[in-house]
Formats: sequence, structure tokens, C-alpha cells
Amino acid sequence: MPAPEGMLPSGQKTPLMKRAAHGPPYLRSFSVRDPDAALGFVLALGFCYAFTPGPGRVPALFQVLATDSEKTRWSWVWKWKEELPQSGRAYYGRVLHGRPSFISLEFLPAFYATTGNLGEPDDPERAYEEGRLSRLAYQVAERLVQEGPATTRLLKRLFPGSDTAIDRALAELQRQFLVVKVDEVEVGGYSYRWDTFDRHWPDAVGQARALSAREAARRLALRYLQLVGGADEREVQSVFGWPELLVAAALAGLRDAGEAEQVKAPGGRKTLWTPTREWLPDVTGTATPGTSQP
Repeated sequence: MPAPEGMLPSGQKTPLMKRAAHGPPYLRSFSVRDPDAALGFVLALGFCYAFTPGPGRVPALFQVLATDSEKTRWSWVWKWKEELPQSGRAYYGRVLHGRPSFISLEFLPAFYATTGNLGEPDDPERAYEEGRLSRLAYQVAERLVQEGPATTRLLKRLFPGSDTAIDRALAELQRQFLVVKVDEVEVGGYSYRWDTFDRHWPDAVGQARALSAREAARRLALRYLQLVGGADEREVQSVFGWPELLVAAALAGLRDAGEAEQVKAPGGRKTLWTPTREWLPDVTGTATPGTSQP
């Protein structure tokens, strides 16, 4: 029986499917040992895990560090996660699968546009009413909107209870691009300081207004498929945290534009979405935001 339209015969593998199964070989072209090279990696990929690899096979900065020392890896990236955002060169926060992530300025507006936020003071209230935020996350966001930056230590005093509950709320708010870590302080003990996303990344908010959620999701989904070679709907949803309808709209948009297709995975037990054209990142470290819009 011939394969359905757009599907490869069972057992037949494309180069992109092989990459998905064995990991992206392009990572071997990177060697990172300073913040400029780390930025080049983030710019070339668009987004990545900040530390160790995580779910969804998105590449991680640890995979390309030019050292065999585990201590050095953590030391380097721990510093860069402060330096790059504070200099406005890249975004850092808990985003991909809710884990620490770097995002280039090219792709940051698209991430923001998928949330439904408008960059308005009532964004947390609307997110809460729509069921996108827990009550505690909403309360924390409202405190930051109304009274400005606060440390994790202060927030735990203002909202007593489990310390891990505040940590979960802040992780939730980061994934919704409602709060951002501003810096680290050591007054009264080590702590992060938080503020609203729109106050610190206004350009990303402004650029996001020109994008529909569907178009933004299409761009992000395409880059994700380019990074990993192929993925199914559940992987896309898990990595980005989108509703099922937005995942479906993004993938349908890629299909309609001829940018991705469904193929049978090895063994024929499930289907993967793969890009229709080969993609390789710029490994020179000289890429700049906005030069390779998908």
C-alpha cells in the first residue's frame, strides 16, 4: 500500500529524521568559552537551554562549552546568565519546558506574542481570569505591577507559606513572560530581584504587537523543528507550553506554507513534523538579531 500523501514509506529515513534520532551534528561546530561566543551560539540557534540538555531535545549551552570541567561549566554559564540579559543582548528565564533558557532578541517578540499579553498593567488579571495563572502567581504579579521590583526573600515574607510555592509561582510567571529576573542581591542573604517583563523588555513587547499568536507560534515551531530535525505535536506543546489549539494552528501554518511536512518515524509507530528544507546555524558567532527571520 502506498504511503499517504506527504508521508514517507515506513523505514525510509530522511537526513533530518536521522538528526532527530541521533542529535544535531551541527553542535560540533561550536566551541564556547566566553560570553561573546555564548551569545553567538544563542543568536545562531534562536533559543536553547541555558545549562544541561532538557526535554524535547532542544540544544543546551553545556553541550558546546570548551571545557571538560563540570565546575567550570557551571561557573561560566552562571556568570553569563547575568551578563547577557543585563547588557540587553539576550533574554534569560525559565521558558522552554519551564527550564532555564536563553532566547535571542530576534525570537523574543514571538515568544511574547504567543502568551496573549498586551504589555498592559492588567495582563496578570486577564491571564488569571483565563485560567493561565494560579492565584498565587497572580498575586505575586500584581504586587510587582503595583509596587515595583521585589526580591524572592521579600515575596516569601509577603506571601507566607511554602517557599517552594513562591518558586513555582515565579517559574509560572516567567513562562508567561509576566515577570523577569532583574539581578541578584546579597542584602540580608542571597536572593533574586524580580520585576515585570514589559518594564525591562519594552522593545520586545512593542514588536510583538505586530504578530498574531498563530504567526508567532509558526515561527517558533519552525525553528524548533529546524533545531531538532523532527518532532510530534506533544513535544512541541511540552517545549513551549502552548494550548493544543495553538500547537495545531502553528503546525498547520507550516504545512500550508510548505515549510514542514509529516513523515513516518523509524518503525512507523508515530509521525513527526519535519522541516521541508535543510537548515544549519551560522557558526561564525557574528549573527545579529533580525537577520534570519524564519
